[in-house]
Amino acid sequence: MTRVLLLLALAGAVLPVSASALEPKKPSQLVTLLPNGNCDGGEGFLYGFRAGPDGSFAPFTIPQGQVLVLTRWGFGFSGGTGTTSAFANLTIEGGIQVAFSYFAFDADGYGGGTVPLSTVVGAGASLCGSHSSGFNNVAPLGGFIEGYLTKAK
Repeated sequence: MTRVLLLLALAGAVLPVSASALEPKKPSQLVTLLPNGNCDGGEGFLYGFRAGPDGSFAPFTIPQGQVLVLTRWGFGFSGGTGTTSAFANLTIEGGIQVAFSYFAFDADGYGGGTVPLSTVVGAGASLCGSHSSGFNNVAPLGGFIEGYLTKAK
């Protein structure tokens, strides 16, 4: 755990700002991200679409001078038949782990979960949600990230 925290501090992509000290000031700052492609060798989703309040989708990147405060991550995987459990990773593309969660597969091979977060991610970062490697038949099924934009301090 210490090594992970040290890597996060050195990488600079996850800023050393307490997310609990931040809060959205207006509804336009709220962000829901959805998958728009694969990452991690096809084992995960790249969260690059922002869902609009009217149901539209648009490509999304964290703007310069702002941070994205992540508040919740949801994920799902299929193809886990015969596998009891795995773990899901939320990373900044390039390998910096933001969150992980163990989850169980049901009898039909589906599994997933939601994770509350309080993590600040800097401008330009791309987020990838994937499962633990070694499960050849397991495929990403869906997911989302919720949070809000605020000025970098």
